[in-house]
Amino acid sequence: DRKTLRREIEEMEDELALLQRRCRELGVPVLLIFEGWSAAGKGTMINRVIQPMDPRGFKVSCIPAPNRDEQLRPFLWRFWSRTPSADRMAIFDRSWYRSILDGAVNGDLDEDALDKAYADIRAFERQLKDGGTIIIKFFLHVTKEEQGKRLEKLRKNPATAWRASDEVLARHYKYEDYDQARHRMFEETDVPGDASWSLIDSNKALPANHAI
Repeated sequence: DRKTLRREIEEMEDELALLQRRCRELGVPVLLIFEGWSAAGKGTMINRVIQPMDPRGFKVSCIPAPNRDEQLRPFLWRFWSRTPSADRMAIFDRSWYRSILDGAVNGDLDEDALDKAYADIRAFERQLKDGGTIIIKFFLHVTKEEQGKRLEKLRKNPATAWRASDEVLARHYKYEDYDQARHRMFEETDVPGDASWSLIDSNKALPANHAI
């Protein structure tokens, strides 16, 4: 019930604030990665996570498409400078995984390129882990039907229509292809004990918030 759920969430928020302080005291860098379907609630989830925490100890990054200079460098280069230093927390609203999923679905990356990209990601995350960084990866999942309903609702509201862009809608129409690419992403980069994925059912808001 909602009352019990609210109490449990508040207890978790207190624990999260305590854990953040302990990580700062111990000099432990923490990286939270939020991936998922468009309209799955990543922004809302991130807002819920950061509310109880000290804003001096974390930074949220929503990394745009690479610029010309970044396109000339290894694709992980632009993320490296945003990784957390000791006693800090970095929160990524999408990450290096977005470009891999897009590349796999749109045909920009063939099998050899995908194999290399996933090998680079595993090495990159292992290097962060070996350096003491705690990596926590979330994927917010919604069904195609639920995503379609949410995108339509966003489109009908002038204040939120921009969130249902042509690019977002194009991904929605290729939902099955992205879902297949997502499964491979999990297979390639789910590393138990080091950088495992947590799949969150976001078809309903309360279970998703409770999962965090």
